[in-house]
Amino acid sequence: MRKGIVYLLVFLLLFFGVLYLVIPNNLSLKERADLTANEKAFARVFLNETNWPQWWPGEKERAQDAYANFVYNDNKYTITARRFTSLLISISHGEDSVSTELFVVPVRANRVELAWVGATNTGASPFARIKKYAWAKKLSGDLHSLLQRMQSFYANDERLYGFQILETRVVDSLLVSTLTVTKEKPSTEVVYGLVDKLKAFVQKNNAKEISAPMLNVFKNDSTYLTRVAIPVDKALHNEGDIEFKRMLAKGNILTTDVKGGPWKVEKAFVEMENFANDNNRTAPAIPFQKLLTDRRAEPDTSKWVTKIYWPVM
Repeated sequence: MRKGIVYLLVFLLLFFGVLYLVIPNNLSLKERADLTANEKAFARVFLNETNWPQWWPGEKERAQDAYANFVYNDNKYTITARRFTSLLISISHGEDSVSTELFVVPVRANRVELAWVGATNTGASPFARIKKYAWAKKLSGDLHSLLQRMQSFYANDERLYGFQILETRVVDSLLVSTLTVTKEKPSTEVVYGLVDKLKAFVQKNNAKEISAPMLNVFKNDSTYLTRVAIPVDKALHNEGDIEFKRMLAKGNILTTDVKGGPWKVEKAFVEMENFANDNNRTAPAIPFQKLLTDRRAEPDTSKWVTKIYWPVM
């Protein structure tokens, strides 16, 4: 009987001794993934948690107008703070919780590393220690899966900018243009009034329009400067407020196609500027939009198709 008790005590001592050696007081979490993406673009999009629902594979819990918590495999992820190159994320499941930090680390041009790190105390109780260890091991696998999800989702530039941005060459190099200044944002009628004026000028001079009208609107303090141009097949003379212009043929230019109204077009211009800045490109000429849809004939703005052009060098 006594031997049995002694053996049991020895077994328990060995068991708990091994347990406390195998499972330390503090467990570290560290998962990483490489991502092919522009560092500036990725950080701008990823560090804004309002973009997380686009790639998050689990559930989202709303808090008023924003997503406050993200749920994956029964664990709740709460973004508690945003730093310059990282997010602080609290992860919890019942009584278990851990504070983590997700870093965006630039590696080289158009390549970043995602590093998700954290540490948690396993506690003094052997049973709590085992429970915490099992949860941490499962959580580590979840972090790996989430990083892989981010890696595949953001490998596409269209996911970073919201539009497919291509670099091509200037084709329409001969233009006639005119402009007007208004106190209010130019209406469709104002824009197409300028278009009609140019069309009449082109026809009078026996030239041909070779592409859709082009538009640039610039806000200067309290006024709007609206420029409209039409590509033509030959050089023409200046007349009154109509000017002939020659763009640099075969110059580099960024383009994207937009379907939607003015808000969507404005957003595309913002993202084109971001793309140019992210890639250290400068604009030798003003950006513009090509009105592929006649906006007078199609009142539904959701059906408008516009091509955005952003010259770069």
